[in-house]
Amino acid sequence: MIEAKYKRVDLELCMIGHAKYAEIGKDIVCAGASALFFATLSELRNRGFKYLADLGDGYAYLKASPSAEERHTCLAIFDTVVAGLENIAQQYPDYIRLVKEDNTNGI
Repeated sequence: MIEAKYKRVDLELCMIGHAKYAEIGKDIVCAGASALFFATLSELRNRGFKYLADLGDGYAYLKASPSAEERHTCLAIFDTVVAGLENIAQQYPDYIRLVKEDNTNGI
């Protein structure tokens, strides 16, 4: 199972584990989650935002460090991607779990 954790206030996304929905190369849950993660990374890179990424086997971590002016845009990027992960988790609850921490108090 993929355990995905989103810390909105920190603009941080971490995914650990393997979905194991199907064999490697045919796992649509893994492919969907991975595509969303890499789309986020690509968008941050293309916009020139500061970020930290760490990737390994069954591990993906991304933390953005935007300026005050960039924060709203970064939130929109992350929130959109997390909405996609949420949809996958609703459709495949045995293969991916999403935990969202949102202690922003309206920020």
